[in-house]
Amino acid sequence: MEKILVDLLRQRCTTIPNLLLEHYKELGILDEEVFLLIHILSFKSEGINFPTAAELEQRMSTDIKKIFKMVHRLVWNGFLSIEEREDDSGVRHEYYDLTPLYKKLVNILIENHGILQQPLETDLYTLFENEFGRPLSPMECETITLWQDQDGYSRELIVSALREAVYSGKVTIKYIDRILLEWQKNGIKTAEEAKNYSMKFREKQVIKIKKEPQTEDIPFTFYNWLEN
Repeated sequence: MEKILVDLLRQRCTTIPNLLLEHYKELGILDEEVFLLIHILSFKSEGINFPTAAELEQRMSTDIKKIFKMVHRLVWNGFLSIEEREDDSGVRHEYYDLTPLYKKLVNILIENHGILQQPLETDLYTLFENEFGRPLSPMECETITLWQDQDGYSRELIVSALREAVYSGKVTIKYIDRILLEWQKNGIKTAEEAKNYSMKFREKQVIKIKKEPQTEDIPFTFYNWLEN
């Protein structure tokens, strides 16, 4: 009997995102409000998507009035929403939606891991194909792989070089490789460093052009794409 009860406890579990427990204080959610959200998740796991205040009160050590206030605050601050949907019979039902909370947690994850500048939905090869307007050749794919595995260029820097090439109107692997090599020689490793280098390089080029307007052999220019 004991084993059956233990197995039953293991089966009836509510999934709680660790990000919520780690960052709810940072978001400004109170301890008691977290417990309210956990109970809402628990009801959802039982197929009850819109528990009443009375049902929540039965499981919490607080009264209905306080529960109403907590729900109102969570909705007001964009952590919880109350939505409607229609079932197969055409009857409309309300339900609690935690998507606003999950979006805020995702934003924290993105910011903390410094991936805000990277296109999450597009891999590097697809990004190149989109800019090139055609599929990449096997040799081009191999070059991109070598940039990362052999040369040690970060994705951030490769994307920066790609955008420099797009602005310059010279979207080729050879030209992008030239940009990356130039940055490597000058110790450029991040998009921010590329931005600063671009500004300084462009200022020098403007001075050079003013002094030598007849010069035709002008190296490629760097576009400060981060300001666009």
